[in-house]
Amino acid sequence: MSRSGRRAARGLGTLAAAALLAGTAARPASAHAYLVRALPVNGTSVPSGTHTLTLEFDEEVSSELSRVRIVGAHTGRVVPLEIVSADPSTLTVRLPRLARDIYRVEWHTVAEDDLHATGGTLVFGVDTPVPGGAADTGTSGTPGPSPDEVVLRWLEFAGVAITLGALALLLVVVPRAARKGAGALELVRQPLARLALGAVSVALVAGAGLLAEQIVRAGGVSRAPAVVTGTVYGHAWIASELCLAALLPVLAAARTPAWSRLLRLSGVVLALGVVCSLAVVSHAAAARGTASWATALLALHLGTAALWLGGVVSLATASAVLLRRGERSSARTLALAFGEPAAFSVAAVAVSGVAVLGIHVASSGLLVHSAYGQTVIAKTGLFLLAGVAGLVTSLALRMRGRDGFWRRAPRVEAALLLGLLLAAALLTAQAPARNLPAPAATAATTAPGQAAIAATADLVVGLDVQPGRPGVNFVTASVSNTRRPAPAPIREVSLTVATEAVTKLTP
Repeated sequence: MSRSGRRAARGLGTLAAAALLAGTAARPASAHAYLVRALPVNGTSVPSGTHTLTLEFDEEVSSELSRVRIVGAHTGRVVPLEIVSADPSTLTVRLPRLARDIYRVEWHTVAEDDLHATGGTLVFGVDTPVPGGAADTGTSGTPGPSPDEVVLRWLEFAGVAITLGALALLLVVVPRAARKGAGALELVRQPLARLALGAVSVALVAGAGLLAEQIVRAGGVSRAPAVVTGTVYGHAWIASELCLAALLPVLAAARTPAWSRLLRLSGVVLALGVVCSLAVVSHAAAARGTASWATALLALHLGTAALWLGGVVSLATASAVLLRRGERSSARTLALAFGEPAAFSVAAVAVSGVAVLGIHVASSGLLVHSAYGQTVIAKTGLFLLAGVAGLVTSLALRMRGRDGFWRRAPRVEAALLLGLLLAAALLTAQAPARNLPAPAATAATTAPGQAAIAATADLVVGLDVQPGRPGVNFVTASVSNTRRPAPAPIREVSLTVATEAVTKLTP
């Protein structure tokens, strides 16, 4: 194997190892499905004949992976509860006959598109007024994106992009350069095929790591069948992994000149399958539907972005091989042949990105003040810088005496594009700015109450009292250990109330 091939293999191996390590430490991720309406309404009283609880969200949610717990202030836990879902974005809980009491509802669910978890609480009464009243919903706050998920998504996107870029060079750019008189292009066939094989392997491992994190988030290994077979994310994951796995023999055959037309066509179809699988689990698909113009535009955005990014990385690899062999003219011709496909990809990325922006960011204020909007701005800045780098490279290619510059410029462009891809991974791991920022929305919709968080040594202690008014109140205490690894599990929490009585709580 050549020196560049060994370096590429080591780099891809490092990426695969990072994917595995990141997948072993799943943390809570941001919530993407917001509660928009609840019946009974939070803080209200309903008659004793009420037999259902309805939770309506702004995205499709998984009923199989949802959990609802209802506790009466005097009557204790309500059982049995049956969760049904007549509508993809609504959870309906069938209730037994409820006695006169005040009830606290704790719910947890996951979005169908990306399995990001969300949860919250609400309080209602049965023939009993709730002290102090409350607003419409009791949605919990939205935590920040999980670093593990961001890394895994970046690795998956990078693997897919480099695979598609290397495939595009083998199928389109190299033959085009050959027609323009470039010789010695057979020298780049094996390096490009090896690069694509390594990238496919990274994408497969990162995809497996993402699935493992989603399963842990959904409740553990016992929920794996429901995650894989019962959600949109699971179905798309199966399709993506199958397409990536099927690309392995296709790319292995690309290392030889006897790469048949059928295998080339298979490579194109499988690459399209991977892109479509990623598009159907996007925020655009969740907001507008799988079979919508928004999903089609996002598929175009993902595909052309992958061709541009992966093409630049693949071009840098192929050019390095040719230049080491003294084939300067062939390297220049190959780079020029990549210019037009790259320009088309950049234009398509820009147009499709602007077209779907309104789906993810509701207003210019949210674009500036939300974390999602700020990430979009950072991504746009990297896009512009990478575009300028590509333009400068194209101009340098047409100027004699600038060989040293255009050899290095694609590496700068590739680094900027990998940074852009990290911003894209961060966008997919956090909630779109379709609503008010999470803290404001929570403050406006949560029942009046009192909450406090304190830290002592390695422990973070939280206390929440709802509704925080005279009368019956629900007290929730939480204790978590910030040390990693934790020295021991927290088995019991003692809560001392104003009367000096001590209540034992088990997690």
